[in-house]
Amino acid sequence: MTKDAYEQFWEWASKPPESDLSIRASIYNPVMQLSLEDQQDRRKVNEAVSRWQERYAGHKVDIYDGAEWTEMDIDDLKASLTNGSTIEEAAGFLCRSGDVEEVERKARELGLPIRMM
Repeated sequence: MTKDAYEQFWEWASKPPESDLSIRASIYNPVMQLSLEDQQDRRKVNEAVSRWQERYAGHKVDIYDGAEWTEMDIDDLKASLTNGSTIEEAAGFLCRSGDVEEVERKARELGLPIRMM
């Protein structure tokens, strides 16, 4: 029987420290966007993963695609773009290479210089 996203996430999250069990970014990213309470809800976890997978179907997926922006992410984006990187290079540096449009949107929101490949 195939495990749903909820089971896969909690199997990974509950693994012993010495385990090398990993989890796909397409499960980790959307679940980590949920509140701790919602992470306990099978329906909400599976819906979040399904929406994320639909959004990125057919795209290259990176570890932080779809993740919330942290202060460190914004600092890194600013540094990357002000030092001459293209938006695609900045997205790769931020591990958001499957979500270049979101990186560009954030750069525009911050008034940063944008160079395209």
